[in-house]
Amino acid sequence: MRKYNKIFISHQNVNDEKIKELADQLEENGCEVMISNLEKQLPELSDEEITYEQIDECEALLVLIGKGPNDNICVEKEIEEADRQDKIVVGIYMGGDEKSIPKSLENIGEGLIIYDIKKILSVLDGNPCPWEDNRGFPRQPINKVDKRDC
Repeated sequence: MRKYNKIFISHQNVNDEKIKELADQLEENGCEVMISNLEKQLPELSDEEITYEQIDECEALLVLIGKGPNDNICVEKEIEEADRQDKIVVGIYMGGDEKSIPKSLENIGEGLIIYDIKKILSVLDGNPCPWEDNRGFPRQPINKVDKRDC
């Protein structure tokens, strides 16, 4: 069993098919996956209440980064809420580049990797998450966050 089994997926500028592809891969590997704003599961609650409830239930937040601006307020709020709840936060490039990285991910995130299911599963198994550029090469982190042993 994975160290981080309950996963919340936050996303910006990534199409639904790619999000569902990753969710399916994670589920095939024993993870329980919740996706931000794709499925409204509790109609009596607002989107923000649903999101915060799902973040409360998760063990890790994966932030999918597609091409485009890094100005998605919902993604920023999800990252900040996950940090407030001491969840690990990991960025995953899905077509985006350095300009697409949410500011809060740079400040709060534990790492940033390219979309590679083996790398993602390694992080979910509790291994350290590297900081990579959008080609998979090492880059310097902005912060030195490590919540795994907190």
